[in-house]
Amino acid sequence: MKKLLLILFLAPCAASAQKFFVEPTDKGAEKVIIDKLIHDNHHVTFKVDSADYIIRPNVKRMSMGRARGGILLINGTTGDVISQSKDLWGAAKLANGYDNPVADVLKKTSVKYLPKMIEALIN
Repeated sequence: MKKLLLILFLAPCAASAQKFFVEPTDKGAEKVIIDKLIHDNHHVTFKVDSADYIIRPNVKRMSMGRARGGILLINGTTGDVISQSKDLWGAAKLANGYDNPVADVLKKTSVKYLPKMIEALIN
């Protein structure tokens, strides 16, 4: 009985034992993804060679205070793309303090798609 309880207790910890590396962007917009990973109790590493998975911001279009893009989830050992989020638009607007539009895209993506992408890894 004690072994069963120990396994049930440690199973959630083992499920989130993957190490994630978030590739940096030009203006530090990756911070919103790192904050989301830490908030969701995932292990974030700052060395690409020690990561199991790499999260790459994939911004495809930028124009006058707007950006469009998403994120890629890449296997750290093979370099293969595991999954890709849908593209979202972000904008520099008063509500976000005229923040970097890339940061707005990554924030929306990390809230809407990143948990589902990581959950698919576990299952």
